[in-house]
Amino acid sequence: MDSGLLPCEVESDAQAVVKLIHVDEPLLSDVGIIISDITHFLACHPECSVTFAPRSTNRAAHCLAKFGLTLVDSRFWMEEAPDWVAPVVLDDRPSSL
Repeated sequence: MDSGLLPCEVESDAQAVVKLIHVDEPLLSDVGIIISDITHFLACHPECSVTFAPRSTNRAAHCLAKFGLTLVDSRFWMEEAPDWVAPVVLDDRPSSL
């Protein structure tokens, strides 16, 4: 099934994690397993990327991540997000728009 989610760009405010993803050496820790999965995915999907972005430039993603921590089950929206998301995303736009 093609979800149409590729190509993708993941921005993270966790600079240390982004650096670990881009380092070409194995990590011998629990986090290393997750990093390995991410690097394998990126190797199979070169049209995807993971980059660092300060939290101040992407508060909407931070709000969504905090919301995700409160959930028991997985959730995603293909077309319409909850009403509270739009104002946060609009507030994140550069002031020049």
